[in-house]
Amino acid sequence: MTTLETQTTGGLFIAAALMLWLGWVLLPAKIGAYFEPSDFAAVNQSRRPWIWLYLFGYVVGLMACFALATLVSDQPGRIVVWPAVGVPSAGLLMTTLAYAFYYHFGA
Repeated sequence: MTTLETQTTGGLFIAAALMLWLGWVLLPAKIGAYFEPSDFAAVNQSRRPWIWLYLFGYVVGLMACFALATLVSDQPGRIVVWPAVGVPSAGLLMTTLAYAFYYHFGA
């Protein structure tokens, strides 16, 4: 299985993992279960690199999940894979939008 589709899917997973890891390492305030007022000022200091790496790492991860799901679209496993990709992807997308909104507006 060395087709362009599988190589692209693998590349997306690797890129997403690297972006999320590097974004987490560069984030000056580690986010816990809830936002604290001091988190906003700390994140605002290095907001641009963090947004490009961490938030878009989530987006690239979502793209990788859907690329994986399309690889099995002609196989019986698609019955399990599509719901397993769709539901967590919706949650990840909402998490990404919440991070972007709260850190952009400082709510």
